[in-house]
Amino acid sequence: MSWAHGCAGTTTMHGPVIKQPDGKYKKTFFIAFIDDASRLITHAEFFYRDDTQNMINALTDMDVRNADFAGAKIGENRLV
Repeated sequence: MSWAHGCAGTTTMHGPVIKQPDGKYKKTFFIAFIDDASRLITHAEFFYRDDTQNMINALTDMDVRNADFAGAKIGENRLV
């Protein structure tokens, strides 16, 4: 895409392992949305699970008021 906000990419990756209060270690996952034209990171967040629900949560937290990411519509913590 040759214009900003024309296409957004998503990436997930393994994050750091965090020690919990009970002494056990828990793995984290990183989810980020990146605008392909401007390379602007529009939202990034760490989660304890790499699953669809957390992907949707990250997407709904992303500020899409100033951009139309491929026509994605957001509403009430779910894609519509």
